[in-house]
Amino acid sequence: MSLIGALCYAELGTMMPKSGGDYIYMMEALGPLPAFLFLWVAMLIIIPTGNAVLGLTFSYYMLQPIWPNCEPPDWAIRLLSACVIAILTAVNCYNVKWTARLNDWFAVTKLIAVFVIVITGFVVFCKGDTDEFTGNPFEGSKIDAGEIALSLYSGLFSYAGWNFLNFVTEELQDPYVNLPRAIWISLPLVALVYFLANLSYFVVLSKSDILMSNAVAVVFTYTYKYKN
Repeated sequence: MSLIGALCYAELGTMMPKSGGDYIYMMEALGPLPAFLFLWVAMLIIIPTGNAVLGLTFSYYMLQPIWPNCEPPDWAIRLLSACVIAILTAVNCYNVKWTARLNDWFAVTKLIAVFVIVITGFVVFCKGDTDEFTGNPFEGSKIDAGEIALSLYSGLFSYAGWNFLNFVTEELQDPYVNLPRAIWISLPLVALVYFLANLSYFVVLSKSDILMSNAVAVVFTYTYKYKN
């Protein structure tokens, strides 16, 4: 679904090379009122809630090592999330170039961390320690409509971002070439990295460990150290 959406946005971006993304496409297709309503909802609900989820996830991963045997306090998670969102908002308002450099730095460090997880899982698998990897991983799965919808939303949220480049189409050099190229390179790369990372998680962790944890990478690290 993410790949189909990304390809559709690549087509829209080359057909209408204007900055604005969703707003421009809705303006052309449905008119100014639906486009304005979408932009209003996006600014007040969609984007802030997405940022809140990312902030909470960041806080879980930062605070879980401090409370390794229990869940971090709710107040600490919320406070750290609010501080991080406020700092990043201030940096973005002050200097866009700083934001771009900070985003590049975060992307590089995230890829390094994921590659460490992938390599660790590969080493564990090569050693033959695959007890957690055997069996039926789909045992106990829920197939009602609500759970399926939640799983689809979780997958789409994980691959979110393929439409962001369309917001700055006019700033791209040769968007007819570089916009589709960026999507074709980034989305398969992200899918491969996520697949290998999740494979490593299932090699080291049990299904219950993954489902019960809000910071899977931290539990992955503790479990690997405990086994070795």
